[in-house]
Amino acid sequence: MILRLRLLSMDQKMPLKLPRYVFRRANGSYRYKRNVPKALREVIPKATVYRQLGESYDEAIRRLPVVHAEIEALFDQERNTPSSVRAKSLVREHLGAWHADVFAEGVVEPEWDITDDFRELAAELEGSTPADVVRQVGSARLKPEPMTLHRVLTEYCAYKCDGSVEHTDLKTRIERIRKDLVIVLGKNRVEWTPLADINRADANTFRDYLLNRMAPNSVLRTLGVIKAAMNHVIIENDLEQRNVFQGIKIKGAGASKDDRLPMSDAQLEALLQSIKATPSLCPAYHPRRQRRPPCRNRRARGKRHRPRGWLPAHPPQHAPPPEDQNVRTHDPAVPQSHSVPQAPASAGPRHRPHLPTICPTKGE
Repeated sequence: MILRLRLLSMDQKMPLKLPRYVFRRANGSYRYKRNVPKALREVIPKATVYRQLGESYDEAIRRLPVVHAEIEALFDQERNTPSSVRAKSLVREHLGAWHADVFAEGVVEPEWDITDDFRELAAELEGSTPADVVRQVGSARLKPEPMTLHRVLTEYCAYKCDGSVEHTDLKTRIERIRKDLVIVLGKNRVEWTPLADINRADANTFRDYLLNRMAPNSVLRTLGVIKAAMNHVIIENDLEQRNVFQGIKIKGAGASKDDRLPMSDAQLEALLQSIKATPSLCPAYHPRRQRRPPCRNRRARGKRHRPRGWLPAHPPQHAPPPEDQNVRTHDPAVPQSHSVPQAPASAGPRHRPHLPTICPTKGE
């Protein structure tokens, strides 16, 4: 019976199946275990990476997203690091800053004495470093990284967007284009394939994908961003290749009868003259309204506000409680309307009658 209770308590704390990459050790603790991809084992000198998650299941579940994101970032960084950057960092680490500078500038001649230093370093790195990196170190020459679609969008975004708010829309659109390109062409073709190998068929495939979920004019604007990015990179890097997104055909794009066309200056002038000639279209141009002095708000002076043309809805049945006798109900020089009843002379002090109005104000 005691053994059964222990098994039930263990089942309640730990599920039968743990999340992916999570393992429970013999001492009861949890850790993250991840195999290094084969393509990265030359740059990461391990077959498996481990991270401790905690002593309890709840603690392991809380730490799992953070640790998983850390390992993914490590793999992405090593995967996206160019061979030239890796070779330069190895030269700086083993030979010093001066060797790294002349190595990056590409001024090392074969007859120089320091060439032997690069060859000896390449011999030491062989077998534990990617072959492309060893080749660059041994020749003392950096190989320029090929231009890719990923680099095209990155450099264009860095050129156009400076981090201000007005460039947020363009930055968001570039990131969306990058994700769509990966979906259509694949990550390998977007991030590692040289730009010279991207052809018109790839551009047409991307266009067809966008047409399935966008209007033709929206597709035209999206492809316009890629076309501008390609032109920028081709000009700045002096590349001898054509822009495969230039002049791409999009059926249905362009002006149509449903477009909202802008008004010309002549049309605006004619519309303005028509409004001035017809006062009912715009009260601001009414001649009497222009000559009328501005009205003052009587609420600001503590008096009851009654709109122009105020009339009582029906005669009052009884007098209200006494109010401030210093407030004048009307100007004696101005005759009142016949429909407004007058208080009798024997009624005592004059009081303002409480009259329900056709257009009452707030609080009445």
